[in-house]
Amino acid sequence: MYNFMSFIRLFSFKGNELLKHSSILFTASVIAGLLNYLFQLYVGRMLGPSDYGIYSSLVALLYIMSVPSSTIQTSVAKLVSDHSSEPEKIKYLLKYVFRKLTLTALPVSALFFISSIYIADFLKINSNMYFFILSILLFISFLAPVLIGTLQGMQMFVHMGINSVAGTFFKLLSGVILVYFGFGINGALLALFIGSLLALLLAFMPLHFLKESKEVNGNIRLLNYSMVVLLATIGLTFVTNADMLIVKHYLSDKEAGYYAAAGLLGKIILFATAPIAMVMFPKATVMDQKNHNGSNLLRNSLLYTGSISFFIVALFILVPDFIVKLLFGPEFVEINSLLVYFAAGTALFSLANTFVFYDLATRKYRFLYVLGAVSVLEVVLISLFHDSSLTVVRILFALMGILFLGLWFSEKR
Repeated sequence: MYNFMSFIRLFSFKGNELLKHSSILFTASVIAGLLNYLFQLYVGRMLGPSDYGIYSSLVALLYIMSVPSSTIQTSVAKLVSDHSSEPEKIKYLLKYVFRKLTLTALPVSALFFISSIYIADFLKINSNMYFFILSILLFISFLAPVLIGTLQGMQMFVHMGINSVAGTFFKLLSGVILVYFGFGINGALLALFIGSLLALLLAFMPLHFLKESKEVNGNIRLLNYSMVVLLATIGLTFVTNADMLIVKHYLSDKEAGYYAAAGLLGKIILFATAPIAMVMFPKATVMDQKNHNGSNLLRNSLLYTGSISFFIVALFILVPDFIVKLLFGPEFVEINSLLVYFAAGTALFSLANTFVFYDLATRKYRFLYVLGAVSVLEVVLISLFHDSSLTVVRILFALMGILFLGLWFSEKR
């Protein structure tokens, strides 16, 4: 009876900041995720399997190219958490990082656009405009994480949620208009740009109070920590996106479109559980700074992540046909055989993601070896065995199992 009541208390909001703050971000994530899925479903239906496969491969490419900049959010969140009671140092940090990243983002984005001729040849895509829009999105991706990381580090989760929902709403609105009026893939990519730009501008608003603070120079050790975060983010982003690029290269546009649709549905789990790791990270950082034991925080984060994942996987097992027809339509019914593997694999990845963010917060970096090994295995195995999308997704599922078990054993050592 005592153990049962203890389990029930784990899911009580009273005095449970992890669950309360995770719920705030989870609610925002559900709303933003719903808007994002409406966007993806609308784009998928309007473009059809072939063009949707092209669009998805371009988005996967953008995610991979944005990896270096995405490390900034975690790095800034870590530094802001360390100085959460010193707004004058946070103000200096913001200005310093924003200035440096602007000077970095300009040449990187230009170089990406210049080299896109070779990328287009590999992906069998013949349009310079796609890559011009992607280069602008890449520039924005360097700046937005600075502001979102500051909100995360200061544990301003309500404002983080509002920003996420607003950006996705504007993306959906502009996407519906642009794709409806015949802009096709260009319209879908322009919608990403509009949503990202407006979200960037909105993120300044809750940080306006820093303007009143006196700026004080701080010792910013961003580079060393950012390198570790960079390696972690490369691994996490690579294992969830590289498969799409390889599939686009080896399989037909139509089969790549089916694969992308199944992957999108499977990643519902990642969208639903990501807020838990995001909330856990600054809390684990503060606990580590104070030399407090964070094992209970990690345990509860894994419990919440696993519970949500199990529920969603169960739905995909019980009613896959209904879910696919409802969200993508009968044209995509062939993805049913892929769906359970994608969902179960994403559930394992979500648990592994929790381990990674906890270790980053507590400065334990053994997980990098496991993540690196799985990333290499993914490229090798899918490049060798790609006779069908079902073979690829089975390989991906097995690799996610290896990743989770590897990180679990690493944490136990």
